[in-house]
Amino acid sequence: MSDTAPPAGALSSGDAFHHTYDARSPPARPSEHHVRFVVISDTHSTEPSDVPDGDVLLHCGDLTDIGGTEAFERQIAWLRSLPHPRKIIIAGNHDHAADNSTGWYEREGYKIHEEYSQPRADPARVRQLLQDRSGGLRYLEDEALELTVDRDGVRDKCWRIYGSPWTPVFGSWAWNYERGAEHASAIPSNTDILMTHGPPHGYGGLDVVHSGANVGCEAVTQRLEAGEIRPRLHAFGHIHEARGVSRHEWSSEHSTIFANAAIADIDMGAFRERVFRYRVRHR
Repeated sequence: MSDTAPPAGALSSGDAFHHTYDARSPPARPSEHHVRFVVISDTHSTEPSDVPDGDVLLHCGDLTDIGGTEAFERQIAWLRSLPHPRKIIIAGNHDHAADNSTGWYEREGYKIHEEYSQPRADPARVRQLLQDRSGGLRYLEDEALELTVDRDGVRDKCWRIYGSPWTPVFGSWAWNYERGAEHASAIPSNTDILMTHGPPHGYGGLDVVHSGANVGCEAVTQRLEAGEIRPRLHAFGHIHEARGVSRHEWSSEHSTIFANAAIADIDMGAFRERVFRYRVRHR
């Protein structure tokens, strides 16, 4: 994405977002001075074989089907096997065992595993997996990161990334908050790339469920519309049926690319048999 690192929100003439292409032969970088970010989300324990190469991989949560220990072990191993030198990941509402900093999994989250006859997860083991930075992996949980890329032509660039797993209440699963909460106030104003599991409310149709309702986060939208944050890229997933990309022009100098990068959809045949299984549906 960009040949310069201007103030948060600014877009250079060389910025590009590719949505439809042959993943085996992705479009060339405009120049050696561009950093390529590859955005995925909602892999749900699948391991897509055609993730395009790039400088940085962004995974926007729902790594697993319902957040069991073995599912995390397999998904983290798959992510580490990918060629991207830097991999930034967040959790999502399906990643149950990751949500235990306040004891949520041990109070409530384990019940989903009991309901679907899966073994109770080990939150300490999951936390250990997520915090292990080998293979270029970095997990963000309501925190900021200044990212650099060790490659000729781009070593002087610094990207300010903020990642958060939270979504408005949606089935009362992991990382849910009541609408109206002020959790979005923690997003730094100078964020270049915002990673949240769920979309903002009402941009580009990227938070519209099958019923036609917008279910995105109002708190993030309020900060966007107030001009308090102007990310160059806001990457997310969560609402599978709303997958797509939209660019919003705030002014002649500021624009945000919104990307719903959900990849997998639930296998409804298996679900009717009380089995959580997903299939890759999108590149």
